[in-house]
Amino acid sequence: MKKNNLLLFFAISGFFFSCSSDDNSYQVKFNEAEFTQQRELWKENNLSNYSYQYDYFASSGPFEINVLVENGIAIGDSDYADAKTIDEVFNKIQSDYQDALNQDKNGIKGVQITVSYNKEFHYPEKIYYSTSYKGDSPLGGAYYELEIKNFTPNN
Repeated sequence: MKKNNLLLFFAISGFFFSCSSDDNSYQVKFNEAEFTQQRELWKENNLSNYSYQYDYFASSGPFEINVLVENGIAIGDSDYADAKTIDEVFNKIQSDYQDALNQDKNGIKGVQITVSYNKEFHYPEKIYYSTSYKGDSPLGGAYYELEIKNFTPNN
């Protein structure tokens, strides 16, 4: 009897697994719980003066900007891109996640947002955003890579 129940369990599990991996289903992969936790830990640092290097790469091309944040206001050394505070970087990730959940799913399989966080200060060190398509991806596709380097708290 136990053997039959076990076989039935695996048969049902296989059915649900095959249904959930349907190529036509749209999926957003993002660890929202970790994001929320790391954002709270970042806020606990209560840093309003710091500097870092912001490296961005996308189909529109790469750019690098050195950012100085003083009293919560970001100042950058580039005319090409706006400087962002770490809070604004968190806001960008949150916005991209919400956009992925709400976007038109025609032609798109899904979106993946992968974030690695700094273990000491809990800011996002690396962000990878990518979109997978059901057919050929449009020229460039929707993706970006963002890296925060040389983070230094200032007093």
